Parts: sequence; C-alpha cells; structure tokens
Amino acid sequence: MKTTVFLVRHGRTKANEEERFAGRTDEPLLEIGKEQARQAALHLAGHNISAIYASPLVRTVETAQIMAKILDAPVKIEEGLNEIRIPKWDGRLKADLIQDHETRYAIWKKDPSSFSMPGAETLQELQFRAVSALKKIFSKHKGEKVVAVTHLAVSRCLLLHCKGQPLSKYRSICVANATPIALTQNSDHNCVVVGSLKELHAEQKKVNA
Repeated sequence: MKTTVFLVRHGRTKANEEERFAGRTDEPLLEIGKEQARQAALHLAGHNISAIYASPLVRTVETAQIMAKILDAPVKIEEGLNEIRIPKWDGRLKADLIQDHETRYAIWKKDPSSFSMPGAETLQELQFRAVSALKKIFSKHKGEKVVAVTHLAVSRCLLLHCKGQPLSKYRSICVANATPIALTQNSDHNCVVVGSLKELHAEQKKVNA
C-alpha cells in the first residue's frame, strides 16, 4: 500500500525578495506567491488529495487555503511543520545578520549542521520534530495522497532524511517556492523521494515559471 505526501514550500513572500530571514513572523504571500500556490494545486489536480497539512504561520496557511479551494481538501494545522525557531533572527536582513557576530549567522552559512545558539532550535532538533510530524501524517493517511505545506529549512531536513543523507548536505538541497515534491511510503515504512533532486528542481522551475 503506497502513501504519498506532496511536500510544498509556501509561496513567495516579501522576505524572499528582500533576502530577509522571515522565521516565525506572520508574513503574508505576495500576489506572485498566491499564483504559485494556485499553480501548485493545478499541478496536483486529479490526484484525489485527502487533506492539506500546514505549518501554523500565515504564509503556509494562506498557501494551503488557496490550494484547498482547488483541490477540495480540508486544511489541517501541524505544528511539527513550523519554521525553524531562531527568535533573534526573525524579520532581520541576512546582510545584517552576517555582520552581527552575536547571531552566529556566519556559522549557519558555513555549516548549518553545527549551528547552535541559546534559545534557538538546531537543525537536529528541527529534523526530529519534522520527521515525527511526517510519520504521523503517513500513519493517518495510509494508501492516500496528502499535501504538507511548510518552509525551506523543514523541507531540506525532510528531504535529507528521506534520502538517507546527513544534515551536512543541507545546502545541497534546492527547494523552490510552492512546488510539489512527492514523498512516498510503502508497506516497509521507508520514505522515498520520487525522482532525483536535480529533476525535481527542473520541475520546480516549470511550475514557477
């Protein structure tokens, strides 16, 4: 019995364009982000989507709601899909963060898997709770197809987990806004990414063109 979760990063936001770390700020989608969400839903039309799970932040919920109207599926909030928690970075320009040594952003840029900071989540902690959320979704929807709308960091951590690769490969993973990436689970409970990441990135460019 095959179960499929379509992993979708939220649509484009102002922070994406400004190179700003959105973090857990409640930032809405741009008009292009809304259109990306519509295109993502149209890409999945005909797949009989049972449910759409979303991180609780505005940009992910908005993406999920736009998709839900087209796919006629209920939206469910899943905290485990929330953005990485680094409060001191929220809303700040990345160019400013790199100049502020107290933020440890330079370590994040060089080797995200070794980043740690008081009051902040590590990639290891993020991956653990994101994988737990994914397993829960797979368990609830055996034999079905669902969508999980989340963030770049979460998407990268989940893709590395499903491909059996270490977090040191974090920056090798490309995930475009609002483009479905299929994760499947068979009866052996192993999660598999459908297609190579290079092929998936090419497909992302088509959907977001």
